[in-house]
Amino acid sequence: MQQIFDELREEDLSHHVEILGVNWSQDDEFANDLMTEGRNLPWLQDTLIQNVRDQMSASYRDVIILDPLNREQAIRFNLTTSDLALATNREVLKKLLRNAAVFVDEDDDGIADYWEQWFFGAIDIAGNLDADNDGADQMIEYGLGSDPLSAQSIPSVEVGLSQEVESPRVTLTFRRRLGLAGGLHYLIEASEEGEKWSDQSSSFRLQKTIRTFDGTGTEIVTFQSVSEFPIRKMFRVRVLKD
Repeated sequence: MQQIFDELREEDLSHHVEILGVNWSQDDEFANDLMTEGRNLPWLQDTLIQNVRDQMSASYRDVIILDPLNREQAIRFNLTTSDLALATNREVLKKLLRNAAVFVDEDDDGIADYWEQWFFGAIDIAGNLDADNDGADQMIEYGLGSDPLSAQSIPSVEVGLSQEVESPRVTLTFRRRLGLAGGLHYLIEASEEGEKWSDQSSSFRLQKTIRTFDGTGTEIVTFQSVSEFPIRKMFRVRVLKD
């Protein structure tokens, strides 16, 4: 599975594929160190209280593929009956995972249908609608990973200063969609008075990425300016559909 994970990570998938391992033995942790040694796959320990094995009706060494709403998407792939040591089996599993990562956007608004269906029960929700009146429309809420129906869940960009170099550098930290996400484009803009904004994306470089594995389909990224900015600057991130 580590090889599958590494190969898929290099592909431009519409939705990012996250692979999690779960220890089948609910009361025995002795093999966890063995399974995680030399690997960077997230590895979870099942327990009798959580009981993932029974909740998912899993068989030993099952691979269960879920969509972003945790609905089972494909036939189960069993690693005992389909040994990944065989290249043909690896290709079958990768195809199943790629199919689950296909971006579906029937109304072509840049927002995944599953997200609109989950929050609004329909897929024809206008991207400029602000359902919770928090000042952020649906495109921003989707692109920055916040809840469009909760005014307390406000999409945010954390602005800071990095002292790692001789002169301070501006840092911007925010959530963004994993994978190609249907062609979303993130612009970093700057303004002095908050009225006229200019694109400053080329003045920033990706500095850090944190994969959250929290089920939101987002990652946390930090961009840092390549040079020192004037002190009196305001910054924002715009989410656009290519």
